[in-house]
Amino acid sequence: MPDSEHEQLIPNLRALIAEDWRGLEIDSPTQWVVSEVKTPEPFFRSLISILPPGAILYMEGCNMRPWAVDLYERHAAPEIVPVARDTIAPMPRMFHIVYSATLIDELCEMVKGRDPWELFDHIKAYHSGRLLFTFHDAFAGELRLSGDIPAPVVEAFCRELDATWVEEPTKKRDLASLKRILQAFENGGRLPVKKTPFWKRVWNRMFGSR
Repeated sequence: MPDSEHEQLIPNLRALIAEDWRGLEIDSPTQWVVSEVKTPEPFFRSLISILPPGAILYMEGCNMRPWAVDLYERHAAPEIVPVARDTIAPMPRMFHIVYSATLIDELCEMVKGRDPWELFDHIKAYHSGRLLFTFHDAFAGELRLSGDIPAPVVEAFCRELDATWVEEPTKKRDLASLKRILQAFENGGRLPVKKTPFWKRVWNRMFGSR
């Protein structure tokens, strides 16, 4: 790992530990793990089947373009609930935006012909203090839905997207593992140099590939 990356990692790990990863996460005993969701527009259009009125979308990213930030600021939620961030380093930008038909139209138009990372890295949604889904590495990783969403709703949602789904136990974040990783780095440890971003390698060490 280059020294610049190593220097970023330690303070960000310390910050995550200080936060104790406070914020909403999927808290149902099981969750629906959805694979093969690769295209943004059909996904955004299909959210109407799993998100109730008044839901809040959470967009997190490190390379958001100004036009994406402008969209999020125009649709900013007046009241927000903290959401556990997924990016370890660098510190991402985070926006809570009100889910609406107008927002979806604008998102679908904006993402056409662009790379998703220009708008977000990770997407989540919540309502009434409960996280409804988390999409780590959106459109490259797996989409995870709360187990509180009824099976027939999940089935219809996945069929519309031509996606596969399975029910799995919900995994909790392991703060003890994070502390061990920080201690290793503070004692001179290094992650081997690879093409995969270093923060993602730390994430995969803790939770497995997502």
